[in-house]
Amino acid sequence: QTATKSRILSIILLVLDRRSILQMKRQRDDSFEEDEHKNQDEASRTEDDVNRYDEDDERETRELVECFENAVNNTESLCKDVKLLWDQYGGSRDKAKSFWVPYSSEPRCLLEATALQIGKFHLQDFEFSGVEFWAQYRSSNDGLGFHFDKDEHAAREENLWKHPTVATATYLSNEGAPLVVFETHSAEDIEENDTESHLEDTLICLGENDPSNPPQAWVIFPRQGRHVVFSGGLLHGVASELTIADPATKRDNAQNEGRLSFLVNVWLDHKPKEIEQLPDEKIRVFSSKFESAFQLKASNECACTQEIEVLPTSTLINLKEHVPGDTGPLPLDEILQIRAESKDPPLIKLIYKNV
Repeated sequence: QTATKSRILSIILLVLDRRSILQMKRQRDDSFEEDEHKNQDEASRTEDDVNRYDEDDERETRELVECFENAVNNTESLCKDVKLLWDQYGGSRDKAKSFWVPYSSEPRCLLEATALQIGKFHLQDFEFSGVEFWAQYRSSNDGLGFHFDKDEHAAREENLWKHPTVATATYLSNEGAPLVVFETHSAEDIEENDTESHLEDTLICLGENDPSNPPQAWVIFPRQGRHVVFSGGLLHGVASELTIADPATKRDNAQNEGRLSFLVNVWLDHKPKEIEQLPDEKIRVFSSKFESAFQLKASNECACTQEIEVLPTSTLINLKEHVPGDTGPLPLDEILQIRAESKDPPLIKLIYKNV
């Protein structure tokens, strides 16, 4: 068999001119070099974008949590599609199925267009990997356990925690318990090369004022059209302990509408492995409007922020899931008073002082 192959090769060499062979080889090598340069350029661009994003973060003082009002310009259509997404892919109380939209893709429905626009708003000038989106639609009294957003597959199968660059929530109703975000990072987010305990839910608080508590926390009550953005590696959850009926609902005797939100995580240089795009056969059930329902512009100002210094003399409660050093105690009376007195409650920022 080897001798036969050798004879065939000899015949081919006799037929082909040597210069043609050399030319073919040269073209092949040139093509290979072009591919190599292209791959290197793409890798360099991605690395440059990541580095540039990090440098920009260091140069500018940015809040870890920000809140915008009137972020939605097509509330009715977006509410309808988000509820439909929840009905079809809501999952369990603790976990809803999420979907992916690549940066370079053409949106096929209103949900994809809105998710992609949110990503582009927050990572302006950066060609990020894509966005992950999902829905939450729950009773107004329901909470949601404190957790980190991450690539669940990588954490489970590869012992590696990867967090989104930016996490967002857009509220489509006025009801429900608030989102609470603590300035508490996963150990893996602080020291990515530590391989000893990636699967343990190890938290590290970076507090200076009081090492037994996170340095800061934020409380954000739902308000239709409100958009919240925070650093993707922070501990967060929904605190049912802070549930309070909406003043407008009380006045108008309106029906409780539940807590409806559209969640979007933006990934700069990573794609979670188990997240795929919406199936083609499901796209037709959602709105075919390709224009985003997200209307914020770079010039928009953040919502009003009200700070509360949490002091040893404050009346405090611990969350049901309280872990000293990871979640801080909350000044319940002050938070609920601010909420009850305001039709549009501000972003509440808690600063812990030797509690």
